[in-house]
Amino acid sequence: METRCSYLLPVLLLCLLGLSAFLVSLAKAVGSGTSMLLVDKYGRKVLLFVSEVLVCATLFPLGTYFYMQENSCLAEEYVGTVSRKRKKKDGV
Repeated sequence: METRCSYLLPVLLLCLLGLSAFLVSLAKAVGSGTSMLLVDKYGRKVLLFVSEVLVCATLFPLGTYFYMQENSCLAEEYVGTVSRKRKKKDGV
């Protein structure tokens, strides 16, 4: 019975919450546990500064991607033309 329950719980979590919600919950739990362990050693100010740097480091590329997507700077529309040129070159 124990092996069935240990298999059933993750499956139910994935089905009920969805994979993305499960991964976000897992990341929150890991982050909260890590911060609880590190706050006594390094202090709140250091952890706040590190978290701000990490947030900026992750949001800057995401914002750049959305900006490039909005202004058509991404090469998505050129992917089809490159593959068509290769097909013509290969004789297909």
